[in-house]
Amino acid sequence: MIVNKFNHKGWNQYSNIARNPGQVDDKVVVGTHRDSVNLNLPMDLPSPGAYDDTSGSITILEAYNLIFDQIKRENFTPYNTLEFHWYSAEEIGLLESHEIYNHYANINTLVTGMFQQDMSGFTRGTIDSSSEIHFGMATDFVSPELTKFVQLIIDTYTDIPYRTDEFGYITSDHGSANKSGYPSAFMMEALPQSLKAKDN
Repeated sequence: MIVNKFNHKGWNQYSNIARNPGQVDDKVVVGTHRDSVNLNLPMDLPSPGAYDDTSGSITILEAYNLIFDQIKRENFTPYNTLEFHWYSAEEIGLLESHEIYNHYANINTLVTGMFQQDMSGFTRGTIDSSSEIHFGMATDFVSPELTKFVQLIIDTYTDIPYRTDEFGYITSDHGSANKSGYPSAFMMEALPQSLKAKDN
C-alpha cells in the first residue's frame, strides 16, 4: 500500500491517496472529504466536523484497514488497483476532488467506479425524526448502474433498507468523478429529510 499527498496551488490543505496496486491499472476509488466548515461563521468559528465529515473519513479508513489486512494475510493481488481518497476543500465547492478527477481524465486514467461516503453511521437523528433507520442514496449526479450495484450489496449483506432520492444538487465529491465521466455512487446514513437540522 502506497500513501501519497496530493498538493494544490490554491490552498494549503492537501489530500491523501492510499493506493494498492492491482493486476491492472484500472482504479476502483472509495472517497470521502476531510475538511469541515462552520456554516454560521466559517471564517471565525471552529469547525470540528465530527459528523461532516470525520464520520465518512473513519468509515473508509476502517474499510481500508480491513481490506489491506486481508491482502497481507492472504498474500493476493486484487484485479483492479484500489485507491482510497481523503479530499480537502470539499465544503467550499468540491475543489480538490474536481482537480484530482480532472487530472485523471487528462492523463487517460481509467476509473471503473467511485464510491463516496459522506456523513455515515449517525442514526439518532433518524430515530428522533421518527424515521426508519436506512441508508440514503442519491439518484442524481451518479451512475445508475453503479448505484444499483451498491443497492444489491446492501440487500445481500445487511438488514438495513435503503431509500433513494434526487438531492437536486451535487452534494459531495462523487459529483466531481461523475462530471469527469467516471461512474460514481453516493451513500450516507439517511436521506437528508430524515435528519434534524441540529444533528450537525
